Amino acid sequence: MIKRIFTLLCTLFLLAGCEQSATHQTNADLPVADLSMEKGALTVHYIDVGQADSILLVSEGETMLIDGGNRADGPDVVNYLASQGVTKLDYAVGTHPHEDHIGGLPDVIRALEINEFFLPEKTATTRIYSDMMEALEDTDTPVSIPSPGGTFTLGACTVEVQGPNQIYEDANNNSIVLRVTCGNTSFLFTGDMEALAEEDLMDAGFVPAADVLKMGHHGSSTSSSQAFLDAVNPTYVVICCETGNDYGHPHRETLAAIKSRGLTMYRTDTMGTVVAHSDGENITFTTETGAAGETPGSVSQPGAVYIGNKNSQKVHSASCSGLPSEGNRVYFDTLDEALAAGYTICGQCRAE
Repeated sequence: MIKRIFTLLCTLFLLAGCEQSATHQTNADLPVADLSMEKGALTVHYIDVGQADSILLVSEGETMLIDGGNRADGPDVVNYLASQGVTKLDYAVGTHPHEDHIGGLPDVIRALEINEFFLPEKTATTRIYSDMMEALEDTDTPVSIPSPGGTFTLGACTVEVQGPNQIYEDANNNSIVLRVTCGNTSFLFTGDMEALAEEDLMDAGFVPAADVLKMGHHGSSTSSSQAFLDAVNPTYVVICCETGNDYGHPHRETLAAIKSRGLTMYRTDTMGTVVAHSDGENITFTTETGAAGETPGSVSQPGAVYIGNKNSQKVHSASCSGLPSEGNRVYFDTLDEALAAGYTICGQCRAE
């Protein structure tokens, strides 16, 4: 198997160029459910696969799938693609080798012809990774490692590879990052990239500005740092997560950051599958539940007082046993205020 993986990962996909944009939103009642051949357009399906990622992009009949959900989601992803009239994929991407991103891809690989399959250089020794590589070999699917700075086209769109810019120990930071432009609109897909890789991406000179940001790592506070959100400067954000998940995603820090910027948010846990459609100038959204985009409400507890530690930049509830000394304290009336100031919730308070 190691030999197979090495053989499949030898090829490099070298490409080039991209641009940014502005947008306007309206809401429709139902998800888009067709394989759009509209000239100059892009449809992005953020498929509801629970605590996982799977995203379908369609432009002028060309298709790309980014991730395939968990192993158990494979048949559902295949069925969803079929419901959209997708019989083959021009591109498929396994952003990084965690099961909630590549778990369903073996089913997709065996069900559909894929012209080009992208993986990061960092591999894994897990059973699901081996299953995916075996499916790729059995179907003779071409595999490439995309290089940061490379570009390729998807219908009317330009896709720029922006990361990963290094090889990291943490698989999340090895996520393939793609910025997709359609006319004067743009979308950013970050997998589970966290703050370290976000900083490296910006240091490498990439401009991640986008109208729509798929929030990293299911809305975790370890991703979508203040500096990165400033650089992306999105109008809309999409969070792919599951109701009542074990990780508490999306974290309160993330929701506070979205709220403080006045961004319009879409969530698969509360809205089901989210579909964004760009005609090159305007972006419209539809959701499975018919819900419109929202700005997060208050994430504070009424009447509570929050105490920050100036040194650690952690914020505590007034009853926390880990409060800092008086000289290191800064007081906030609401949790929103503390989070907007760049503080993060202490581990003990989060557990409570």
